[in-house]
Amino acid sequence: MDHRKYLERALELAREAYAKGSVPIGALIVNRMSQIIAEGFNEIKISNDPTAHAEIVCMRKAGKDIIKKLNPDKTNLYTTLEPCPACAFFVTRTNILNIIWALKDPYKGGVELLKQSHRWTDEFEKITLISEPEEDIKTESKRLMREYYLNKAQNDVAQLFS
Repeated sequence: MDHRKYLERALELAREAYAKGSVPIGALIVNRMSQIIAEGFNEIKISNDPTAHAEIVCMRKAGKDIIKKLNPDKTNLYTTLEPCPACAFFVTRTNILNIIWALKDPYKGGVELLKQSHRWTDEFEKITLISEPEEDIKTESKRLMREYYLNKAQNDVAQLFS
């Protein structure tokens, strides 16, 4: 599967989030036939919904297409920033078997920390994590995050994305 193509689309979604005043994170879910079945971006700031992470927005839109019992076909989640532990937990309840992200999360960490926990070994046994496969998309994701936090006068967080 062409990771670049889908990470580029996730980056476009991140730019859309940024333009709307939200944290610039974009995500999409791709089925085994390489079709995008859902996409979204971080909507926390524009919807006042603390659960409106880009990955959760995608999973909600994908609905029955990612519920294991209804559709056992493998799907992939692409996102511009490593999913947080909450999003990662919900991925374990789906048929998403690959998570691919453009940029590791230097701020709070994410799915890799959860996967390493001995309590979550079984949950992540069949999920493959692919971190930062495209250097230029990583760089642009980092730049967007840094710019967003600088514009919000959160210089301490912005520095993490330097």
